[in-house]
Amino acid sequence: MKKTSKVSTVCAIIGKYIFLIFFVFIAVGPIVWAFISSFKSYSEINSSALSWPSTFNLDNYKAAFKYAPIAKYFLNSVVIVGCSVLVTLAFVAMCAYIISRFEFKMKPLIVLLISASLMLPAQAISQPLFSIFPKLGLVIVYSAMGIPMSFFVMTSYYKTISMALEESAYIDGATFLQTFWHIILPLAKPGLVTIALLQFINTWNEF
Repeated sequence: MKKTSKVSTVCAIIGKYIFLIFFVFIAVGPIVWAFISSFKSYSEINSSALSWPSTFNLDNYKAAFKYAPIAKYFLNSVVIVGCSVLVTLAFVAMCAYIISRFEFKMKPLIVLLISASLMLPAQAISQPLFSIFPKLGLVIVYSAMGIPMSFFVMTSYYKTISMALEESAYIDGATFLQTFWHIILPLAKPGLVTIALLQFINTWNEF
């Protein structure tokens, strides 16, 4: 029985690693193939897509940078994505905190409007987006598109932070802004990092 169980365990481990290697190959294989093919000439690619390049040269890269301003496009993408992430973080960090901590008359309506924006399909807003791009700019538009999801992520995270910490700060004489800046924001760093990554990925994928 012990030998049988050991054999089963070994077979399960081997099967697991074969399964993982197979999926790693599927994920990484196309990237490696594209990288190797980038050193081939047109004739080599057309003759055999899986062959090894006869010589490793950078002619394809030189041609790409010559005929298209890739560096400029990349810098534009970095600037737009970075500004979009900063705007989203600044807005959502404050808005979600107010919604999660205070009760006021317009709160249900605000939450309802933000929730409704999540239900709009991309096809329904594509034409309006192209119309307002020239007027508002890419940063404002992409920030607005990322706010709804980020808002609910941060609202949920703020609710996990105990209100006793804020009450203690108020007792010690801290103002609302001091409490938010020195106590809440440092504790909310994991949530802020999460929405920053989500906004970065979503905005970067638009280019």
